[in-house]
Amino acid sequence: MTRFDDFLKERKFLKNVSPRTLDYYEDCRRAWERYGPDPKEFVIKMREGGARASTVNCVARGLNAYFKWAGLPHKIPRLKEEERVIETWNEADVKKFVSYKPRTKGLKRAQLCCLLLLDTGLRIDEALSIKREHINFDNLFIRVTGKGRKERDVPFSLELRKLLWKYTADKSGYLFSTRDGLKLGHRNITRDVMRVCNEVEATPKRRLLHSFRHTFATNFLRMGGNVFMLQRILGHRSIAVTQKYVHFVSEDLVQNHRSMLTV
Repeated sequence: MTRFDDFLKERKFLKNVSPRTLDYYEDCRRAWERYGPDPKEFVIKMREGGARASTVNCVARGLNAYFKWAGLPHKIPRLKEEERVIETWNEADVKKFVSYKPRTKGLKRAQLCCLLLLDTGLRIDEALSIKREHINFDNLFIRVTGKGRKERDVPFSLELRKLLWKYTADKSGYLFSTRDGLKLGHRNITRDVMRVCNEVEATPKRRLLHSFRHTFATNFLRMGGNVFMLQRILGHRSIAVTQKYVHFVSEDLVQNHRSMLTV
């Protein structure tokens, strides 16, 4: 993949992709160097190594973009992905996160992150990129930059405003930062949120940080929220992505109705 560096430069300077997207392409290159150079063998070796179909497809999208750009005949086939149940936090778990009394700054930061995600449905990278100046305390919204570097205003509740105001009283820069004021990494916040889960005795979900976003979306619809408004809040490009929450909530309501009938 001798031209991959040129591909990255074009993506960076002409397509204006984010640093996180560039890291994604680098991960794709490393995967190809490990499992390539035949597309079919690449898929087989990744699967033998324990990768899920969704993981293979994710890597394939990045590599296929490079192959097309470079004019190469390779194309990695898309696999049929397994359908997984959307994991959310129940009402009892949410109350545990709200009532938790953290003892350290790290745990206090992690609790606020959990409550922020539950209240707004932000992606974790969007939450970690928030700076104090992005928060509009008067009009109750946070200006975030989502996928594709697209800005949007995400509303938050009066209850969260109280927590944010108190937390940011003597802070500047990133809302969630390291001791040096740098942006907090995914690994650090995942570790701390896991500690919070253990302390409140809430069983961690498979996609720990994303499960808070799932919980916001499903609760929004259960409370009568509009799916098109949800799409705008979550920052989905396509309504089809948002529709998965509609199907999940519909199935959930049917199950609850059936359980009531069997009592």
